[in-house]
Amino acid sequence: MRCTIVGNSDFKSYGKFMRNCQTSDLIIAADGGIRHLEKIFIQPDLLLGDMDSIKAENQKKYFSKVFRNSTKVIFLSKEKDFTDIFFAVKKAVSLGATEINIFGCLEQRLDHSFANFCVAKYLSEKSVKHKLIADTFEAFVIKNGESKIIKNSMGKTVSVFPFGVKRCKISYEGLKYSLSEGYLESNFPLGISNKVIDSACKISVMEGYALVFFYYNL
Repeated sequence: MRCTIVGNSDFKSYGKFMRNCQTSDLIIAADGGIRHLEKIFIQPDLLLGDMDSIKAENQKKYFSKVFRNSTKVIFLSKEKDFTDIFFAVKKAVSLGATEINIFGCLEQRLDHSFANFCVAKYLSEKSVKHKLIADTFEAFVIKNGESKIIKNSMGKTVSVFPFGVKRCKISYEGLKYSLSEGYLESNFPLGISNKVIDSACKISVMEGYALVFFYYNL
């Protein structure tokens, strides 16, 4: 099952966002992310969060009986041990999602962005395909024993880092700076700003976890 989740962070790539929503089996708005769906005239299957990012003038509309006839609304406490995005991801996984693309989750607050990289690692541990999608790049985590092929990527920039581990063992194919079953260390950012030199590239992880950034325009 394919799922699109949208958070409250700003982004401009509404064409890509709409295409994802149109091909998804499940659409979840995390709190203020509902405003992005409203811009493309799509009502989510589920709206959840502590609702602190929804403007007061919109709350009556979103929480009305008419709206809730089409969208399930889950209210979360403001005092909780998890973010709205993480709750949305866990809910999607519990409903059977096997692929999750998340928009509106990368922003100027680096702590929030880092928290969502942790969410990507959670999805990798669960063997759920995923992407965190921003205007200029996407990010995802690859775990031990898995590979990721990025197609139609000639000339694009790729950066790879160990994530949640001291080091990861990794191989690259189709990148300018090659690596064959070598190690990336968490205290030495060797994997920064590599370039795709083929029509596609392949990144394989033999040990640990790797956080990958794929830039569209660099």
